[in-house]
Amino acid sequence: MLTEFIAFAFMVGALLPLSTDSIAKVGMKLRPIEMDQKISTMAETVGVKLDRVYLKEGGGINAYSLGGLKNVLILERESMNLPEEEFKAMVAHELSHIKRRHSLMRGAVLASGLLMALWLSSLNRLFLPAFLLVFLVDMLICRRMESQADRDAATFADPKALISLIWRYGDTGSMSDHPSAQTRVKKIESMISGH
Repeated sequence: MLTEFIAFAFMVGALLPLSTDSIAKVGMKLRPIEMDQKISTMAETVGVKLDRVYLKEGGGINAYSLGGLKNVLILERESMNLPEEEFKAMVAHELSHIKRRHSLMRGAVLASGLLMALWLSSLNRLFLPAFLLVFLVDMLICRRMESQADRDAATFADPKALISLIWRYGDTGSMSDHPSAQTRVKKIESMISGH
């Protein structure tokens, strides 16, 4: 039972980028919103064709991007109240994920991991270690992708606003797919100072 559940979770993760518009609506209370001038200008600046923007009901300041057949940006309601430069930095970060095809790359990692874990389980061994290895590799790849998106956002938007936004988000746990706030801020500050 556990094996089937883990396999299903991997499959959903691997297929997620392929049908972004319909998948984005599953399990989230989303409402399509018009793309305002700030978002469309940032999409043009970053060089991304954005197909849809959704507003997600719920608490917190956050945004998500899904790139695949459709490029989708999802904004949590509280994000709409950010100071303008922080909002632009958040949007630039998410658009960078789309431009760099991070959803597709992550899907490929998860699909490969699923195949490896299923193959090992067919040999009746090493399924759990293989699953844990894929989880750790995915986490490390995601942290690298987050750093890339931060670097791009600092180029396309105000880097000081991005730093402020990262501190506003707060820190992540050690098992997060995001680097710590301190690590992210240090990299951006190093980029600003030219080191």
